[in-house]
Amino acid sequence: MIKLDATRNKLNKRQYYGLQRKISNIHESFMSDVKNNSFGTGWFNFEQNVDVVDQMQTKINELKNEGVEHLLVIGIGGSFLGSSSAIDFINGKYDPKKNVHFAGVNLSSSHINQIKETLSDKKYAICVISKSGTTIEPAIIFRYFKDDLKQRYGEDYNKYVISITSENSGKLVEISKLRNYTSFYIDDNTGGRFSALTPAGTFPMLWAGIDVKALMSGAAKAKKELTASSKLDENIAYKYAAIRYALNRPRLAIHRTNGLGITLKTTKQYDMEIMTTYDSDLQQLTNWWVQLFGESEGKFNRGIYPTKAFNTTDLHSLGQAIQGGKKIFFETTLWIEEQFNKELLIPETSDDLDGLNYLRGVSIQQINKLAFESVYKAHSEDANTPNIVLFAEKKNEETFGYLLFFWWMSVVMSAKLNKMDPFNQPEVEIYKNNLKKELEKYK
Repeated sequence: MIKLDATRNKLNKRQYYGLQRKISNIHESFMSDVKNNSFGTGWFNFEQNVDVVDQMQTKINELKNEGVEHLLVIGIGGSFLGSSSAIDFINGKYDPKKNVHFAGVNLSSSHINQIKETLSDKKYAICVISKSGTTIEPAIIFRYFKDDLKQRYGEDYNKYVISITSENSGKLVEISKLRNYTSFYIDDNTGGRFSALTPAGTFPMLWAGIDVKALMSGAAKAKKELTASSKLDENIAYKYAAIRYALNRPRLAIHRTNGLGITLKTTKQYDMEIMTTYDSDLQQLTNWWVQLFGESEGKFNRGIYPTKAFNTTDLHSLGQAIQGGKKIFFETTLWIEEQFNKELLIPETSDDLDGLNYLRGVSIQQINKLAFESVYKAHSEDANTPNIVLFAEKKNEETFGYLLFFWWMSVVMSAKLNKMDPFNQPEVEIYKNNLKKELEKYK
């Protein structure tokens, strides 16, 4: 379903195939962790969330039968990126029928006001997502919009609130029981950036009309294929992780000097990865990818810095720096062959003032692919930048589910190669603690 082209990664194959024994050992250890339900591994058994899909659909049907058309999802980080990227990937970023909105993703009053204006004449429900219920951004925004619901519906507002939280602890589960909100639960052993196949991701997807069971089927296919073997020739998730690790690791290499002797030189170290796409529907998925790899690997003053670019737009802004700037990064491109379900052809005009009649009848998608191939050649050959390409055929639920599980397996291996725990994010708490101290001044 997904193909990995790593032919232009600028590495000697020994640099990553030499990691095979270490990768096999990590794989065995990880599978043991999964069996023991060790910290952070709950996402691996995502199939346990299938049973609740029908329950969530029943709740959605009840609300829509009452005339509720729109859903306001309140959450931050993994609590919204999984579902929002799936909705854009499958339904389209500019879907005119879009009925799921996201708030709590920041503290911008301008953003909040625009959401409120958008929903001012619409009947909507709230889906608040937080395992703890105390994360400041969604907590504040939930309070704000909950008040709006109370003004609209009075004390019956609670039937228009769905909470997705931890079942066993936290402020939100306490509030939900007290206020009688409909609740669905996230496994305590599943972190936010791994939660897209829990109700945190799948409830908003269902509201948007996405076939969640098909999405899980794609993830199940990836799980079967990517756990059957740890060999790099058979496991593209581990091969991707190994190449990333090798590109980021400085090594001593023998350098011959015109037959006069040899010296040892440190090989190039790449500290940044740019995830590139050519389809606006994939932009939010790259934001999800940035969080997944950034939080999982940015530790101990190490780790590859993940960023993203959207082409061809960014070729007219970042393109010069990527082509001619300092070589501190490598590039990974996600290319989906089917970008739109209706072929758009360039028309012929009678005056041909722009001189483009020679392209009449050519699809815009064909030209977009030619742009991708031209950039791939320019960056990998002319700029000598390591390049990796991930290919998929279709933008559908199965592909999206496969991509999720592919990247989860990749980031686990990548982090563990660097002797990191992929499931914690201790430094994220620093800003939260600082903000909490500042807010306490208002008491």
